[in-house]
Amino acid sequence: MRGRLMLVGLVTVVTAGGLVGPVSAAPAPPRVVIGKGTTTCLLEAGANCRGVVHKWKLVFHGNLKGINFSRARLDGANLRGAILDAAKLRGVVLRRANLSGASLKSADLGPVAHRRSPRSTPACNPKCQGADLAGADLSNAQLGLAILTNANMNGANMTKADLGEAKVGGATMNGANLTRLTGERAYLDGVSLKQALMEGVSLPFASIRNADLSGADLTSADLTAAQLTSSKLVGANLSSVDFSDANLLYADLTNANLTNAKFVDTNLTSAKLTGANLTGVTWSGVTCPDGSYTSGPPCPI
Repeated sequence: MRGRLMLVGLVTVVTAGGLVGPVSAAPAPPRVVIGKGTTTCLLEAGANCRGVVHKWKLVFHGNLKGINFSRARLDGANLRGAILDAAKLRGVVLRRANLSGASLKSADLGPVAHRRSPRSTPACNPKCQGADLAGADLSNAQLGLAILTNANMNGANMTKADLGEAKVGGATMNGANLTRLTGERAYLDGVSLKQALMEGVSLPFASIRNADLSGADLTSADLTAAQLTSSKLVGANLSSVDFSDANLLYADLTNANLTNAKFVDTNLTSAKLTGANLTGVTWSGVTCPDGSYTSGPPCPI
């Protein structure tokens, strides 16, 4: 019929000169459904994907803000650059997953209680199962304010990740790569960072009490005003580390390499320095292991 246009899946562009012609509408983004059997979910912001199992196949780089992946099995997932802010990730398994450049601000990767009988001890006593991120790529990931309590991050790549004010207490990060990671005011009490690569890490005002950093490489790290009470740094490479205003009460630095380290207004009360390399250390306003005070000469060992 003259004067009438039929539009089916097309958009007609009209200009001042008249009709130009049909233009195809932009295709809708593909729907990604994961899982199997009766437990499936559509990936989108706020989706409930609790308990879903989708190993070694998941590829998604979009917006998953607020998604619930609690207890999900997502081994090998490729979530590079994805937005997972405020996501619920308690007990999730993301072994060898790619989360490089992902944003997990305020995400909850905290522990979940093991199933128990009504008469057993409280859910988180003595230890809960945290998220499993062993071998995962978290380089450049934004983890500010995230909860990673008791998480397994052994061998994870966290190069240049941001852990600002994150709660990582009790996590295991043995052999992990934290090179140039930042984590101002992060909570790292009780973490295990044995043999971790931590060159250039920045953890000012962080709480790292009762942690095990034996054999870790913290060359040129910033630990100003950090709390390291009772932590183990046995055999660690602490060369050029800035310990200004840090608290190392009862810390064990036996056989540590402290070459050119900076101790300014540092508390070393009852710390162990046996066998440590103290070449080039800056001593200013330091409380020594024996309780004496020094500004210049090294503390007596």
